[in-house]
Amino acid sequence: MAAFDPTKDKKLASKVLESKDGGTTSIVVSAHEYNGGEPKIQIGRIVFYKNGNTGHKKVGRMTLEESMAVAGIIPEIMSAIK
Repeated sequence: MAAFDPTKDKKLASKVLESKDGGTTSIVVSAHEYNGGEPKIQIGRIVFYKNGNTGHKKVGRMTLEESMAVAGIIPEIMSAIK
């Protein structure tokens, strides 16, 4: 299997959900297509550090409120790629 090639990765749609934890993180829901393949949903977490920097982490566990927000946004992301 060949290594990941970022030039073949295409972001089709993306939405950042409002922070549900007081502004320390947000969740990003996006749709990507790699090398003309089937579009897939990606869920990630943006971390806002006190020094003003941001970072990205795996989502891991979500609160019920975050889960409901993600579930509500997936149809919007999917309609944007059809």
